[in-house]
Amino acid sequence: MAIVVFALDGVLVDRRRRAERVAAMLEPGWNAEREDVSRDEPIGHAVDLLRALHAAGHRVVILSDRPQRLARRTRQFMADWRIPFHEMFFRAEGDERDEESVRRDLFEDARLPQANLLGIFDDTPALLDYWSRRGLPCYEVCAAGLG
Repeated sequence: MAIVVFALDGVLVDRRRRAERVAAMLEPGWNAEREDVSRDEPIGHAVDLLRALHAAGHRVVILSDRPQRLARRTRQFMADWRIPFHEMFFRAEGDERDEESVRRDLFEDARLPQANLLGIFDDTPALLDYWSRRGLPCYEVCAAGLG
C-alpha cells in the first residue's frame, strides 16, 4: 500500500472564503483564519482525488497547520463531508511558526517510509520546492474555480 500525503487548508479545504465570513471586529487574540472552521467548504477536485486514492487502498495522511485544539471540529468536518483518511497531524498548541515550517516538521514527525510515498499534495510554492529538492514526489493543488 502506497502513502499519499495531503495538506488540509488550501488543498482539501477552501480557506479563502473563511476570511470573507468573519466579521470585521474580532476579539483581541482571536485568529479567524484558524478558528472559524464550522462553515468550511471542501475543494471538490482534490477531495475526489483523495477518495479515489483511498478507495484504491492507499494510506491517506493529512498534515494540518491548524492547532491541536481544532482537531475534534476538523475531524467532524471530514466525517460530515465523507472525506476518508488514516492519520491527521496538527500544529502543536502555542506554535506560531509559519505554515511551511509547521508542515515540514509534521511530515518529519509522521516518520513515513519514503520508499512507499506515492505523492505529497500541497498548495504552497515554498513547500513544493522543498519536497522537490528532497526528491519526494509532489503535486501542486489549486482551488480551481473558487473565488
